[in-house]
Amino acid sequence: MENCNKKKLTNIDIKLAAEALNVKLRNLNSRFFEIGEDMLAVRENSSVKKFRQYLKLINLERTNASRYMECAKCPRLKEYREQLSFITCWTTLNKIRNLSPEDFEFFKSKYLSGDKPAKIRGLDVDACKSALRNRTVAQVFQFQPITIAPKQDGFSQEILDKFLEQMDQMKKLPGVSILLPSNIKSEIEAITRTPDQVPESTVYDPCSELLEGANENDDWKTLWKGTPDFVNDNNLPYKKLTVSFRNEEDYRDFQKRLEQPLTDKTKSIWHPKLVQANYKERMYA
Repeated sequence: MENCNKKKLTNIDIKLAAEALNVKLRNLNSRFFEIGEDMLAVRENSSVKKFRQYLKLINLERTNASRYMECAKCPRLKEYREQLSFITCWTTLNKIRNLSPEDFEFFKSKYLSGDKPAKIRGLDVDACKSALRNRTVAQVFQFQPITIAPKQDGFSQEILDKFLEQMDQMKKLPGVSILLPSNIKSEIEAITRTPDQVPESTVYDPCSELLEGANENDDWKTLWKGTPDFVNDNNLPYKKLTVSFRNEEDYRDFQKRLEQPLTDKTKSIWHPKLVQANYKERMYA
């Protein structure tokens, strides 16, 4: 990009610049600032049409390309680019970019006073805001996260209520913004479901009804004699299958094999995974 200031870029220059940037994007050591500066140089020395052509050639979405350039042209970030070079998270850099002058001075004295790059997280930046300055990073988000693990006593409504209460407290903290999904309760219930919630009577036993009252010495070879074959009246590309699990381990293993999450509200699954283009030509069980 050394000759960018000497002449307008040609189509060949645009192509070469895009190839060079793609190489940097594949290099894990490349940072926001270096890549953003290259993109800004191309934008400043080419027409709108050629810059759009350049954006099509690089391996970046438009949104991410814009973020790289915003970081590269921010005076505050440019001045301390060496100390901030380890940050590869756009959210953290954006928080630094939007700190008030007073809060940035505090942040600078705490994290940017040395010559070496600082390991800075988004929580560290939030803790430098004037409203939260006297709190530790842990106190900024003062709640204990729920450990998602099988419990002997099943899902605890008390744990859910406590979690939601703590999230409400977080919302009230000055300078803290948090968005919870509307179905947070059902989501937590689904991932904390335990084997105790599955009644023992539903343990999977394919022969339970047939063997009820039968002689233990019955020959298994004749057990299914006369049983009608499966018939799909609606001629749909699936079979109905009801599955219960003996324990939590089997339930988790089944999810992993299907590569799909299951909850008590799951209505249907496809296995192998449904391919929309040819689903009518295949049968699933």
